Amino acid sequence: MNMRTAILSAALGSIVMLSACSGGEATATSTTSTTSPPSLASVTVSPATAAIAVGQQVSLTATPRDAAGSRLAGMTVTWTSSATTVAAVDANGTVTGVAAGSAAVTAAVNGISASAAITVLPPTYNGLWTGTTAQGDTLTFTVSGSSVLNPTFKFRLTGDCGVAGTTIHVSGLSGAVSGQQVTVMAGTDLNVSGTFSSFSDASGTGSYTLRGTSPVCASADTTTWSAHKS
Repeated sequence: MNMRTAILSAALGSIVMLSACSGGEATATSTTSTTSPPSLASVTVSPATAAIAVGQQVSLTATPRDAAGSRLAGMTVTWTSSATTVAAVDANGTVTGVAAGSAAVTAAVNGISASAAITVLPPTYNGLWTGTTAQGDTLTFTVSGSSVLNPTFKFRLTGDCGVAGTTIHVSGLSGAVSGQQVTVMAGTDLNVSGTFSSFSDASGTGSYTLRGTSPVCASADTTTWSAHKS
């Protein structure tokens, strides 16, 4: 082998080695492992039952859970009431008593739902009420459940019977509360009625007739009144 042939062989060997090195490179493939998030399995509502009076509110909480019972965050809850005229619910799960009765308030998440049983009680105005008549006289009465107890009214009578301009004091009667109405009646002499405009304010009318038999006569007065819960 002459010098020229040796140089050519060495050059070809270098090319073959470079090609082999280039063709032997390993290519790395990146793989990413993905895990599916837990899926919704159930919804719970708390409290499951509640009793409120008309005008009162209760806040319900809905909790989405997976099959293991773990809480799932970030899920949209839709609230509905089976009887909006009894119990209304807003988008946050706050229930307001509208009228006496019962309703199911439901929380739904992605087609899965749960409900709370809501009982709305009749309005109560329990307590002592005090106020004045149109003539400036004091009146009081006590509400207990659906009863009006021991109302006290003063009437300044006009008319016959020799009592014109006389103020009489009438107390110890009883009456009834129905819805937002208060009615106190005793025989034919006293008739007091009114309306609770709120849980702390009431107003109405009252009349009283004093009847005599010897001589036969009658003396009467009518007044308006307003009262506030003490």
